[in-house]
Amino acid sequence: ELNQRGVTVKQSAPAPTVEQKRAQQAELDRKAADEQKMSEQRRKDRALLDTFSTEKEIDLKRNRDIQLIESNIEAQQTNLKNANDRQADTRSRIEKLTKEGKPVPGPLQEEHDRADASRAKIQAQIVQKRKEITDLNLQYDEMKKRFTELKGGAPEPATAAAAGKK
Repeated sequence: ELNQRGVTVKQSAPAPTVEQKRAQQAELDRKAADEQKMSEQRRKDRALLDTFSTEKEIDLKRNRDIQLIESNIEAQQTNLKNANDRQADTRSRIEKLTKEGKPVPGPLQEEHDRADASRAKIQAQIVQKRKEITDLNLQYDEMKKRFTELKGGAPEPATAAAAGKK
């Protein structure tokens, strides 16, 4: 702005360009996401501290959870044995008919195929349950490590990172 004599009395910043507006919005979005992450971490930390009072409690909970999965695996192994027995029975009946030169009835072949499919499905479930145990161990290890950090008074990683950026 100029006064009546033509002397500059006030200077305004130029309007931001589209690029500058995008950069500002990206920065605002990043800050909002960081704040949300920190808030979520604080919530998880509080839940962890409210749920467990010692590391031993975390280990006990892990063992109970794993025990449930292992009992499910045992049940699946029993089912697998039964499926193997059914498949072996139908296979021997099919082989007997084949040796005698008789055609294999459709229902018998279908029963054999169902037993084979059942066996494959059960094996996949057992593999999945074993993976769940591995994942659960990793999850509880992280939980225990975080619990130790919180109890030991170590600074939160999100807070330390945010403090370093300011």
